[in-house]
Amino acid sequence: MIQPLLSNIKSKILELPDIESCFIYPAPRCDLAAPAVCLEVAGFSSGNDPATGELALNINLEARIIVDSTIENAEISCQTLSCNIANLVHLNTFNCAVSPGEVTGISRDSFKPEFDAFVCWMVEWSHQFHLGQSVWLESGATPHLLHINNEVVNG
Repeated sequence: MIQPLLSNIKSKILELPDIESCFIYPAPRCDLAAPAVCLEVAGFSSGNDPATGELALNINLEARIIVDSTIENAEISCQTLSCNIANLVHLNTFNCAVSPGEVTGISRDSFKPEFDAFVCWMVEWSHQFHLGQSVWLESGATPHLLHINNEVVNG
């Protein structure tokens, strides 16, 4: 599930105007055309229990947007590209069995020393997904939520 998600995100990012290359961290040992985007899985956290016996996880993702610091308006260019990527991932499932993307932050990034010579901003977001087999598949019954008078009732 993780590899197809990353591949689909990478493909969509490469469709954006002005993005010249995109790679999944760690960076390949070769020259990369910039502006470049580095995708990375930052970690996993507990998701909302679906009451199906499946494990609910949030996959926390980071995209680092890397721009040559010597070009004119490099900082503004990098910020603009970061906002464009945030807009791309916002509510997007990338045709995978995950919840719509939820952007959690856009900020300057100076954490990775290999990007020190560049302007680098980071977009952070997450998707929820479930692992395992639902206990409800065999019976055909599926738990769901009912909305009655603006109240949520577990069904």
